[in-house]
Amino acid sequence: MPPTIPLPTPEIWVAATLIGIAALSALIFWATTPWQSKERSDAPWPMRLFMAFLIVLVPVWALLIAATVVSLWNVLLHSDAPKSAEDARWSVAIIGGQMTALIALVSAPLALIRVYTTERQTRTAEQGHMTDRISKAVEQLGAEKTVKVSGKDKDGNDKTIEETKPNIEVRIGGLLSLERISQDSVKYDKGRDHVRVMEIICAYVRENAPASGAVAAPQQPEISEETSLREHWKTYQETLQTWAHSLPPPRQDITTALNIIGRREAGQLRAEARWGKKTQPEAEWVFANPPPPYPTGTNGAEPSHAEREAYIAHLKDWRQSLRAYPGYRPDLRGTNLQKADLSEKILAGIRLDRAQLQRADLRMAQLHGADLEMAQVQGADLSWAQLQGADLSSAQLQGAVLREAQFQGAVLFAAQLQGAYLREAQLQGAELFAAQLHGADLREAQFQGAVLFAAQLHGADLRDAQLQGADLRGAHLDKATRLSAADVSQAALRHVDYLTVVLSPEQIKSMFGDGSVFLPGGITPDHPDWPPHWPKAELDWDEFETEWRRWQADLENIKLPDPAPK
Repeated sequence: MPPTIPLPTPEIWVAATLIGIAALSALIFWATTPWQSKERSDAPWPMRLFMAFLIVLVPVWALLIAATVVSLWNVLLHSDAPKSAEDARWSVAIIGGQMTALIALVSAPLALIRVYTTERQTRTAEQGHMTDRISKAVEQLGAEKTVKVSGKDKDGNDKTIEETKPNIEVRIGGLLSLERISQDSVKYDKGRDHVRVMEIICAYVRENAPASGAVAAPQQPEISEETSLREHWKTYQETLQTWAHSLPPPRQDITTALNIIGRREAGQLRAEARWGKKTQPEAEWVFANPPPPYPTGTNGAEPSHAEREAYIAHLKDWRQSLRAYPGYRPDLRGTNLQKADLSEKILAGIRLDRAQLQRADLRMAQLHGADLEMAQVQGADLSWAQLQGADLSSAQLQGAVLREAQFQGAVLFAAQLQGAYLREAQLQGAELFAAQLHGADLREAQFQGAVLFAAQLHGADLRDAQLQGADLRGAHLDKATRLSAADVSQAALRHVDYLTVVLSPEQIKSMFGDGSVFLPGGITPDHPDWPPHWPKAELDWDEFETEWRRWQADLENIKLPDPAPK
């Protein structure tokens, strides 16, 4: 007897059909979901899954309609006449059942369309409600009130004058409503309206606190021959502090707006990272990535040249990742934020170009990757602030307090730091090309691998500073510059006149220079005390760079002199 293959039971066919429908629905859902697309679907995933299920059911629905019509056709036109009352009743029941099935199948698409339409209407209503909330909040931002004040008429007589002033209380309510809208948008709508709210708040600050309304800082006095450079900048710093204390704080509504910007939560920051045509739907807020830590050598010693160079390269790559950030960045350019309290605020990546920040409280503020080009920050307190990778080119920081501030990899090109307090500041790998550091307090500051090319350090206090591997080519020091116990090993000197600079023999021997340097005591290339590893001729730029780096690389087996004693 030939072998037989058992046919599947009806239950197995039903289960297989359901599994097939589910698998096809999942496949269509996966294929139509914008996993890698930059365009974001407005429909929630349950609705997209529902639509995929409907697509799969279309052919099944069509087959059932066809089968029901054919069956009904056969029953009505091709069936034999009933032979008994029982047969007649069964024929009527069959026809009724088939008609009911046909009506149900025809009605099913209409019901599904009704479900889809209802969902779309609900979402439209939600969006309309959100739009209404934003509109009402924006209306509050322009609220004004009429107040009566005492004045004089043209004849000098007392009179009551009505004036229109901003209604601060209503405006604050509008700002807080916008913050709530932003939070709800992130929680329920993928942050769709968060950036729009931030743009409204930033525009409000720019319009209501423009830099043109700032109080001008006192001018720097001319340097007197009778006064030492250090005393000159100390006096100017005291003048700045006195002036800064007299500044009025920002209006309360501006303070509220700044607080809203500065307390954004992780979900809001993530929505900013994913905003724009050049972003990815799964992008993360790049400013949350910490900078690379400065390496430590064996037993906590200074790292080797190779380790320091690797750190500087890693730091530059990290800074570049911040500069290349394509998402949204709050824009407060050209604003008047004098005496604002921004302490501990999240301001990373923010745009503060040309902002007036005199006497602002920025202690422990997160400003890494921020733009502060040409900002006015005189007398501000940035103690413990995080400014890694920030751009402070041409910023005015005279008299600012920057104790233990984090400047690793920051750009301070032509920054004005005269009289600033930078004790224990972290400036590893920072670029201070042509920075003005006259009279600055730089004690115990960390400058390893920093670029101080053409920096002005007249009268600066660099006691116990760490300048290992720093680029001091063209840096200007004088007899008032304090370098006792400063570690300048592997630093570079070129085209500088240090005849009056107080440098110990140990410090000179630990650095690298060429014949363009004038050393203290009139030491020339022909002098016996000329450092043996220094070329006696003046090298061009490329030759100097090559020789300096080669000498640094060969230092692994060379013991440098100890820094000068305190």
